[in-house]
Amino acid sequence: ANGTQPNGGMTMTSDGANLLDPGNQGTQTANINQNQVQEVSILTSAYGAEFAKGPVTFQAIGKSGGAQFHGGAYLYARNGVFDSNGSYNNSQGRLAPTNSFYYPGGDFGGPVIIPGTHFNKNHDKLFFYAAYEYMKQSPAGSLNSYFVPTAQMQAGNFTPAYLATLGPGLTSSGGRSLAGANPSATLYPGGQIPATALDPNSAILLKLMPAPNTNPATSSTGTNYQYFQGPPINRWEVRLRGDYNISDRTKLFFSWNRQDEADQSPVSIWWQIPGSLPYPSNQLATQVSNIYSANLVHVFSPTLTNEFIFADATFLNPIHLANASAVDPTKLGFKMTGLFTNPFLPQIPNTYGWSNSAIGFATYPYGAPWPAGGAAAFGKLSQTPNISDNVTKIVGSHTLKAGVYWDYARNNQTGGGLNDSTQGGAEFDPWGASSTGNPLADWVTGRMNNLAQQQNAAVADFKYYQYSFFVNDQW
Repeated sequence: ANGTQPNGGMTMTSDGANLLDPGNQGTQTANINQNQVQEVSILTSAYGAEFAKGPVTFQAIGKSGGAQFHGGAYLYARNGVFDSNGSYNNSQGRLAPTNSFYYPGGDFGGPVIIPGTHFNKNHDKLFFYAAYEYMKQSPAGSLNSYFVPTAQMQAGNFTPAYLATLGPGLTSSGGRSLAGANPSATLYPGGQIPATALDPNSAILLKLMPAPNTNPATSSTGTNYQYFQGPPINRWEVRLRGDYNISDRTKLFFSWNRQDEADQSPVSIWWQIPGSLPYPSNQLATQVSNIYSANLVHVFSPTLTNEFIFADATFLNPIHLANASAVDPTKLGFKMTGLFTNPFLPQIPNTYGWSNSAIGFATYPYGAPWPAGGAAAFGKLSQTPNISDNVTKIVGSHTLKAGVYWDYARNNQTGGGLNDSTQGGAEFDPWGASSTGNPLADWVTGRMNNLAQQQNAAVADFKYYQYSFFVNDQW
């Protein structure tokens, strides 16, 4: 809208704190809770020079306490017990887990009274506000379908007779057609792979894959393993604010907002390669946001006012493996040598493909030197402090404004990829020169189409600053 860029064109602020994520410029580092906000304004292309961000700014001002005590409690609840199952789930004969969302919360505010003293006896000096909300979220998730190598395949049985028992969906022109292709007759006459050709390292990774739980002969997709990917997302947040009328001419407020979320990433983090199976270890993440704001307004005279604002928003998102030993090559007996020694936490190589039948494990590397996230972590740290000072002077019919603004944005984030990472990435696709013509047969024989590995993955720590000033006259 208004000719702005797709990312970074809108800034969200909470009590003056800049919430724009400096890492991707497309989202915010904290949420704005509708129950804890007193005022919201959206500034587009036509607003004053005192606003340093833009071209679109979403501003939220939190609630504050008043001369009287006020409070409330609430519960938002949604349960999917009466939801329909969905046509795709029905076609697969799968019943989605019941989803539920419960958001209990409340707030309370009023004057600060110190018993036994006359402080704030008129309820006009010091005020407080406190709010809390918990979000218990259990989504139903989406149904993921795969064809994992069966026990017969892991033993080398790719004979046409056996493949035919797996149903027409496997070898049809549908999405899983490549999985049912017969291995090269030149390499393995009759489709039976001898035990001497089975790769021991592949066998170790294949044992980490889930067992089939669906009959491919009756599945319209020709798959033999399905699961719902929808881990719980539970979070809580607290907001505190204090307002102090130092004098009739000087007013100060301070606010703090903390948001804490627990996430699980069963497959990968942030993004995943199609065909990626649940990783052998769950990946547990915390997202913690802390937003601090201070605002001081002083009225020198009926025509001269000054406003000073300090604010800071910090977002920390460390992710750790729940069971690092489950992917440690040494403990698994996995002995394939990569191009380089992995300098970080030991992990099995990522395995993937781009064909319709691709399967494997792929996630980002853990253990880069990143003090903010702790040992053996992956993730990011964002910081966006800012300071501004504005002076307003009325002279006759003129409203003169002048001010300065400074902010600092930091994104400290670990690196690495999925198909090219420090633990290595092995591609299994049927178009490689050494392929059997069947990617699952390539899997059990260790016939990779491509192997890529990063020698190191840099931890990015970029910082940038903004210095702005303005002088404005309106009449």
